[in-house]
Amino acid sequence: MLNMLVLSNNAVLQRLMRDLIARWIPESRLLAAADRASALEINANVQPDIVFLEMSMPTRSGLRFVQDMKTANGDGSMLVLFNYPFLQSFDAHIPKGITGYFDIGSDAFVDDIHRCIVYTAERKIFEKSRGSQTRS
Repeated sequence: MLNMLVLSNNAVLQRLMRDLIARWIPESRLLAAADRASALEINANVQPDIVFLEMSMPTRSGLRFVQDMKTANGDGSMLVLFNYPFLQSFDAHIPKGITGYFDIGSDAFVDDIHRCIVYTAERKIFEKSRGSQTRS
């Protein structure tokens, strides 16, 4: 099962993500947070495999939040950004923990999110089977 977190204060975006993920991977769990404190609490308790992060949060920039999540969770989660306005500087932020970028306004948004989730699910299954083979 994949655990995912969507951090957005946009209820429509949260609902869209919940509906898409339920359709694609019904056994997964999507948790939603509308603010930094809630997201950090969920992160500490669940340690999600994927964190979907809206960059335009009202109280703290998405980039600063990425640093908070990485400090709290190490390399345990894949961080994916929504609605990042400065695509030309995106590559400069990859070392800070950002592993993917998806533009909400893009025609390919839904397909891109789907590929990200499927890739992460397959990677988790592979790592689990590899771990069980090592113990055998």
